[in-house]
Amino acid sequence: MNQIFEIELEVITPIHISSGKEISVNNYIIKDGKFYKYNINNVIKNLNDEEKNNFKKILSSDFATTRENIYKYILYNFNNINFDYIAEVSQKSGKINRSFTKNLIEDLYRKNIFNAKIEQLNQFGIKEFIGVNNKKYIPGSSIKGAIRTAILSERSNWKEIEKDQAINPFKFLMITDTLLFNNGIEISSIDRVSKNNFAEILTIGHKVNFKIKIRKEAFQIDNIVSCINNFYKKSVEYNISGLQEMNRSLSNKDHKKKEKNNLIIENFKNILLTIEGFQENEFILNLGFGGGKIFKTIPTQKNRRFQPRPNSKISIESAGVPLTYNLINKRIMGWAKCKIIN
Repeated sequence: MNQIFEIELEVITPIHISSGKEISVNNYIIKDGKFYKYNINNVIKNLNDEEKNNFKKILSSDFATTRENIYKYILYNFNNINFDYIAEVSQKSGKINRSFTKNLIEDLYRKNIFNAKIEQLNQFGIKEFIGVNNKKYIPGSSIKGAIRTAILSERSNWKEIEKDQAINPFKFLMITDTLLFNNGIEISSIDRVSKNNFAEILTIGHKVNFKIKIRKEAFQIDNIVSCINNFYKKSVEYNISGLQEMNRSLSNKDHKKKEKNNLIIENFKNILLTIEGFQENEFILNLGFGGGKIFKTIPTQKNRRFQPRPNSKISIESAGVPLTYNLINKRIMGWAKCKIIN
């Protein structure tokens, strides 16, 4: 007998699920705190012959010059462009002087557009959130992967289940993609060491629905919910204790690292409070980029050791938890609260 459950997913920390692509700086513009996505090929295709000839004149063999000229062209013809979609830009601000702040992302974007020094040039590609027809969604495969890991972690014979399809029950667990949406997306900066740390993220408070379909003989919904919450609760507690242990091992010169670890510990404690406050029909998931390997894998000795990068200045040789975490506006990434609503 099949059972179908309607689930409401609410974002509680920023989520990014990658399409595997980046949005080129020549396919969007940031203006007055908003991100406008367009397709440069479609813009050119819709021009008449004279306009196409004029457009060709702004192109150059030099990337920086071409980028600046396309920016000026889109800005000048702004009201005539058919934009694919519009998103907010993170309002993270920085102090420019004692009394003035401005949006750091938009300011950095503008400075970069007009930066002619090649050694300071940033491609400013934005990691794209997965979508179709200019709308976004959370794939059922991502949700199922998270649920599958949580269930298997509660079973001692998980290795046999993975190897033998005859005893693998997950063919009786089906998860739909969420409904498509075109709101709740924001352009944010991920706090990590990378050439490109800009991404489309799903904002805190955004809600979207999906469905879980199970064969009653293979799964019970209350058992699924219990396995998920147990897995994540233990994983969060593991991260908290691991970070506290790391702080005890760090030398005095690593005080900035200790401060950042304390911020992450505070984040995890808030997640723990959320889980402990759940009703019987609620569960938590960690989805997409930036959540960390611990929340994506079944615990083993092998995948619980982390070494610093070769050029790292951290004073410890290894740790049981990641040495770096991905943050957006001081919030850890990837967490959603789910509620069975039917």
